[in-house]
Amino acid sequence: MFYEQFEELLTAVGPSLKLPRAVSSPRRIVSASLAPTTRLLLLLCYFREAGTFRRLVNIFHVSKAFISRDIAHILPKLHCVLDSIRWPDQWIPSHFKATSAAIDCTPHFRRRVHPQQGDWYRGDKHGHFMNAQVVCSLRGEIYNVQLLQGHNNDQGCFNITKVKQLLEALQLHWLADNGYSHHRLVVPDDSQAPSWNHKQKGLRSIVEVVIGLAKTNRIAAEVFTLSPEKQALVLMVIYQLTNMSLKRYPLRRLSTINE
Repeated sequence: MFYEQFEELLTAVGPSLKLPRAVSSPRRIVSASLAPTTRLLLLLCYFREAGTFRRLVNIFHVSKAFISRDIAHILPKLHCVLDSIRWPDQWIPSHFKATSAAIDCTPHFRRRVHPQQGDWYRGDKHGHFMNAQVVCSLRGEIYNVQLLQGHNNDQGCFNITKVKQLLEALQLHWLADNGYSHHRLVVPDDSQAPSWNHKQKGLRSIVEVVIGLAKTNRIAAEVFTLSPEKQALVLMVIYQLTNMSLKRYPLRRLSTINE
């Protein structure tokens, strides 16, 4: 994250961080010992570092209990002010089969959920995870992220989230891999020439790069240990923050897409 983006984020969430937080009851109010700037930086470092709080304790000179409480306090406030992910007002088709976006799913692994742990497990992934369906433009801007239980495969997520109806209503064409099947999704095709498949895979790879950027935050790439509700909140904040950078610095130019 660049400094100007950090300042933009601080401007949005800063006023709520200046307010004291309740600890165990509404009558007990505690003022944080760190400034709002430092508290926001602590949360962003937590996303990057994940795992234990040991390194954060050494950097910010606060207790593990303080870090845990402050993250729980700041996270929902940050989620409320972030709104960079939304469907576009205008779809810009490329020269390749008039495609205007790419779609893919990715697993975010977590510890076993009890009960109903089978809802989060998939045998081909050999683990429990939360599935994130990501739709992005061919320049890299994220249009939509939806989180589902891990037992759903790519096609199942596509059907459950009703993206199929959106494609049909707006008569759009998107790029996808062979995990999807729909007449408005352009997937690899062995009957086409190798150059056609190379073009399809090259353009579709943008969504994989976007997912990879989100997973540079270790908390999104490693096994998550807290509740599914907390994981969903963390993941949505991370994708929102990733999209802030992508909107300012797109991964591709339109001229490159239509070469």
